[in-house]
Amino acid sequence: MKFIFILATLSLSLFFIGQADPKPDLPALGQTLAKNAIIAAQDVIKIAKSIGGEIADTCVETSHDAIDNLNECIGYLKKLDKSSIDDLKTKASAALTDVGTCDDEFGSGEPANLKAANKKTQDFISALLSLAGQL
Repeated sequence: MKFIFILATLSLSLFFIGQADPKPDLPALGQTLAKNAIIAAQDVIKIAKSIGGEIADTCVETSHDAIDNLNECIGYLKKLDKSSIDDLKTKASAALTDVGTCDDEFGSGEPANLKAANKKTQDFISALLSLAGQL
């Protein structure tokens, strides 16, 4: 999570540089976070498929669900009315739950590489949720 926080902070800082009105483009940063979360979830899918088995299949399914929710988040970040912001928070929370389901299913027996990929995905989604609270 520290890496994601540092990345988000750095990105916000870069938005301020050279602007007469130092107002960050939070929707663009949110879209970047959502896209990175999608890439990370795709990595979870690849790893889970390589592991195989019923629990890994659950990870694949829930990661696809997370990707669907994150794609919807990108659309909501383009609208930014009150309803869209509420929907953004709901879908990002659902994506976080989807990814967490994989961890829950494996429990303490989760392979390290899958656990790391899930953590990376969760960190991007958590950063997106934090940003959504600032909109």
